[in-house]
Amino acid sequence: MTDKTVNAITGWLVLIALLTHVFGYFFWQWVKGFNIFYVTIYFNMMVDGLVLMIITKGELWKFVSTIMFWVGGQFLYMEFCRNPMDWTDTDIYVFILAGINAMMISYFINILKLGKNVR
Repeated sequence: MTDKTVNAITGWLVLIALLTHVFGYFFWQWVKGFNIFYVTIYFNMMVDGLVLMIITKGELWKFVSTIMFWVGGQFLYMEFCRNPMDWTDTDIYVFILAGINAMMISYFINILKLGKNVR
């Protein structure tokens, strides 16, 4: 990926995350059924993890960004689809599978950063 493409992708992702958090901050009382504040925090965590996956080069940051993406996504899933106060065995299995998925996404982003063909 070129620097211009990386800057455009990361800029848009951070802007979208910021706007969703601002929406959650100001209009939380209108949203019923889930805690919009937690949802925006977890969404921001996912987006920040994805942005860090795209722009980082060090192994530690790759690890940290994958963990952020994984945990933010899992907590977002728990807020929308499950009961965040009652984790079942199924939720633990989904948590593990989401971690594997986050590692694969990180791997493919690194392949794209290196300019190699994914096939």
